[in-house]
Amino acid sequence: MNKFVAESFYTCLFKISHKLNEISNETLKELDKRDDGKFEIIDVKFNKRKTKSIGEIKSNPTKDIESPKLPRKLPNTLTEQQINDLLDAPDEKTNLGFRDKTMIEALYSCGMRVSELLNLKLSDINFNQGVIRILGKGSKERIVPIGEELISLLKNYIELIRPELLKNVMEDHLFLNSRGAGITRQGFWLRIKDYCMKANIDSSKISPHTLRHAFATHLLNNGADLRVVQLLLGHASLNTTQIYTEVANERLKSIHKTHHPRG
Repeated sequence: MNKFVAESFYTCLFKISHKLNEISNETLKELDKRDDGKFEIIDVKFNKRKTKSIGEIKSNPTKDIESPKLPRKLPNTLTEQQINDLLDAPDEKTNLGFRDKTMIEALYSCGMRVSELLNLKLSDINFNQGVIRILGKGSKERIVPIGEELISLLKNYIELIRPELLKNVMEDHLFLNSRGAGITRQGFWLRIKDYCMKANIDSSKISPHTLRHAFATHLLNNGADLRVVQLLLGHASLNTTQIYTEVANERLKSIHKTHHPRG
């Protein structure tokens, strides 16, 4: 590459870098989906670029430049104390309150998606083996162990609460609404937001996946192997689970900064 080509090349890169800074993350994501993995804006800049001094540039000098990687947004999660406060929010003396506490415990204890929780059937619970069968994305089945606390709640719910909610209706879903039918995702999530307010948790930072995020993060915080967490969550790729190690690391940094005299 001669002097004039080099000057043209770097001048153009300088202009592009300023343009890229003005592009939103949404646009960057869309550009990054191009077949060749390069930004089309760069290809246009260099595609047979002509100048009076050097003539035509036939090859694209940016073809080996990788697209910039967008920063991964860490998922919102809850502390163990916030989980305890959330579990204490429902009124266990009412049928719906006891049901909701059981559902929150199931989400947190098993790392289920909300859709997986709402689709659970009575036959998916195996008390003898202490496991629950979960049907995940793409109809992929996984078996997740259930702890003593959840077993106790589930037994009481199935024996005492569910028959009163059922009202002589034939329904296979494990968790029922006040009319004896399955619960909608929207209806359940509105109740979760109400419990967040009671527990003084900022509901604007809560999503249907927050308890699942907390499940994975707390397991890693307490020494669980990443591949075990992958299996429990039902992730096809370990890369998907890897994000939770970053959440755990950020939490450790925060604890160190808060509690260590030289943090």
